[in-house]
Amino acid sequence: MNTGIILSHIPFALALFLLLPTGKLPAGARFAALAGAALFTMIPVDGLSLAEYVRSLTNDLSITSLLWLAWCAGARIGGIRATSGRRHLQLALCFSALALLLYPAAMGMSMFDPYRLGYAPSYLLVFVFAISMALWLVRHYFGAALITAATAVFMLDFRSPDNYWDYLIDPLLALYCLSVVGWYVLRRIWRNLKERFVWNLSTDMTRPAFENSPKGLISSMANLCPEEGVNVIICDNGEIQRHIEACTRSKLLHADQI
Repeated sequence: MNTGIILSHIPFALALFLLLPTGKLPAGARFAALAGAALFTMIPVDGLSLAEYVRSLTNDLSITSLLWLAWCAGARIGGIRATSGRRHLQLALCFSALALLLYPAAMGMSMFDPYRLGYAPSYLLVFVFAISMALWLVRHYFGAALITAATAVFMLDFRSPDNYWDYLIDPLLALYCLSVVGWYVLRRIWRNLKERFVWNLSTDMTRPAFENSPKGLISSMANLCPEEGVNVIICDNGEIQRHIEACTRSKLLHADQI
């Protein structure tokens, strides 16, 4: 079994293990699940294993994808510290930028083809080294180690591809990182919309949030309806989201009555 086939079984087994709901299982059971996933990838179908079928569709993954999967699998089993959500997003941003630099131009959307730089990557190595140093300066040691390891494997000529890009990024990693960044952006937009507008459930309409100061708003609401129960939620950023519900009456107070 050559190196390419081995490297096709490992990421498939790691990805399959990470998709399994093993978070609440003990460490021994999670390790057994990883072993079972590795055995599953070796099931032969018409003379080829399942991992080889997947490899025919996706080609070999990059070194960064392989190491990232291995780290996540180790964190799932235990004994390795998982990266925080913020660090995960930073790394996804880094590889999303590389994907946007490489793939649109490689598909003919630009006169400049950065993929050709991977065959003689003198300038590309300097660019990637700057990215690695930036990650190191922000104390993202895992990201810097990923890029350094991919560069070291390329320099040692351990794999068959001759292009440096194939060690740094692959289409599946690009899609994953772009999805992570896109989901984060959508969540931020939705959160800002919820903070900016007040959702009036009784009329199914939205109105701009109060522009009054918190103290003035609370005092005006207390003077207006001292016998009624008023729930006020003050956000961390100083804005107010109010949900006014009548405790002794059957109808809700409307925002335009304040």
